Amino acid sequence: MSNILNLLKNPLVIAGIIATAIAIPTAIHNNEEPPQPDFIADLREGFASLEVHFTDESTGNVISWEWDFDSDGTVDSTEQNPSYTYNNPGTYTVSLSVPGEGGPITETKNAYIVVRRAGIGPVQPLEWNAPQASENLTYGPGAVSPPEWDPSQGTANLTHGPGAVSPLELIQPWAEFSAAPRYGNAPLEVQFTGSSTVSSVQWEWDFDDDGMSDSTEQQPVYVYPNPGTYTVSVTVSDVEGNIETKAKTDYIVVLSPPHADFYSSKTYGNKPHEVHFTDNSTGDINYWNWDFDGDGTVDSWEQNPSCTYTEAGKYTVSLSVGEIISSMETKVDYITVLDPRANGGGSGDAGDSGSEESGGGEGPEET
Repeated sequence: MSNILNLLKNPLVIAGIIATAIAIPTAIHNNEEPPQPDFIADLREGFASLEVHFTDESTGNVISWEWDFDSDGTVDSTEQNPSYTYNNPGTYTVSLSVPGEGGPITETKNAYIVVRRAGIGPVQPLEWNAPQASENLTYGPGAVSPPEWDPSQGTANLTHGPGAVSPLELIQPWAEFSAAPRYGNAPLEVQFTGSSTVSSVQWEWDFDDDGMSDSTEQQPVYVYPNPGTYTVSVTVSDVEGNIETKAKTDYIVVLSPPHADFYSSKTYGNKPHEVHFTDNSTGDINYWNWDFDGDGTVDSWEQNPSCTYTEAGKYTVSLSVGEIISSMETKVDYITVLDPRANGGGSGDAGDSGSEESGGGEGPEET
């Protein structure tokens, strides 16, 4: 016993004990790796329309993902490993945001996807008049000038090398379109942009796949009033009667706006007081941020979490939910925790006869 007391009197031993006591909780705390977003794409270059599959390679505790595929500041997907089709040529910056302790953490890859212009629509083969015997037609430098093309013949005379005429491409109408945004809460206003290889064409848009023409403009705007997934098609036609239709299945996704709400199993009791919270929110939701004590810090991301209050007092509880837009419900002084020693002794929760609510609406509070 005296040896142990002597050891405890040693300053080095005391310092070692203190360092170990500090290191143990620190090691436990650091065991949870903070989230760090990262991703890769299976294709980074190609022709429009280019479908790219993105793979999340984030580390740490990641519970939700927000993708921006074209750097327009709009969330294009909340899937973990989404696909996206780039319809227009260009160079695109891609971002992935994940929730962090102090707010969203974003990984941005500049000029990450390169989309090149695709070949245009059907081209009829060229015809050209064979040269007359008196014409010494050759290839390369020194080639004779080609005979002039006669539009009435519907054919073109063609030589190679310097002085060659450009081929005449007879192009059918070719339709393409894009939209922004493609994903959002109702009512969702969408700007459509149509393009064609033929300059003078007529446009017929069907924005909701009901077989009815919704617009004849080339760049129309349409408002989707109701939540749902919509197939969009456009038909172009030229003066010669050539027609082509381009359809994109499930192209527009309209969400139901979120509305936050919750209730608890019991709102009144002695410390330590364990409370089970039940999410009662409506709308399209993919995240839940709970603040159990009104300090502005997210305490849980679970949909239906539990919290144990160890100190007496009144606690304000908030729930923020959403996907693209958010909704918050705050209940001031919602939880009351008592100190049994300050109220004449006793143990356990006061008024804990309440049970978990199984239906909608706010559960009854016990007082």
